[in-house]
Amino acid sequence: MCVQGEDKKSAEIILTEHLVSRVMQHYPYLVTNDVRIRIKNKEAVHTRLNGVTSFAWVVKNQRRVLGDIVIPIEVVRKSGQKDIVSVVVLIEAFSQFARAKKNILQGQAIDTNHWEMIYTSLSGKSNPVNDLTILKGKEARTLIPKGSFLMTDYFRDIPLVKQGNVVNIELPKSQVLLSFKGIALEDGEKGDIIQVRHVSYSKVLKGEIVGTNNIKISSR
Repeated sequence: MCVQGEDKKSAEIILTEHLVSRVMQHYPYLVTNDVRIRIKNKEAVHTRLNGVTSFAWVVKNQRRVLGDIVIPIEVVRKSGQKDIVSVVVLIEAFSQFARAKKNILQGQAIDTNHWEMIYTSLSGKSNPVNDLTILKGKEARTLIPKGSFLMTDYFRDIPLVKQGNVVNIELPKSQVLLSFKGIALEDGEKGDIIQVRHVSYSKVLKGEIVGTNNIKISSR
């Protein structure tokens, strides 16, 4: 994007509006007041813009939309000389994010007693949880210490079968369907092939998860 003009103040407003819009496109859950723009070297920039007849902000598409970003200004002075002035812009964004109220243990199902919502900066947070509906039916992949902000990759769907669970095992054999109990040796989702052990002896079998704690072993 190129913002052209002769009035420093109006061009600064246009630039700020563009940067806010770009941040909100990247983080759709933000509103305008959640984004804060500050020109860190504003006085130096205004000084260097004195005596110019025209200028243009050159805003390139960048993957990073938060933090310190350097934006060049192409200026034309009264003498006709062209110059580049660098503007250092600090872009910050804030929103409500979930923070652990207590330690959340690995494999623990998530409920409303585990978090509190805090209005804070996005800085340093990769995929923070701000939509609590995504935690429904999830469990912690690893220990989440008290006070940590919750990130989406900290969680996974609660497996239909968990390691150590007693499972129902079905084994089709000829015209008969054999059914017996076993112990799951692995976690898994529907359709996964996992190892199970018969409760009465140590033989390990492989079967497909067909439901909650239900395993089907192929007859082949």
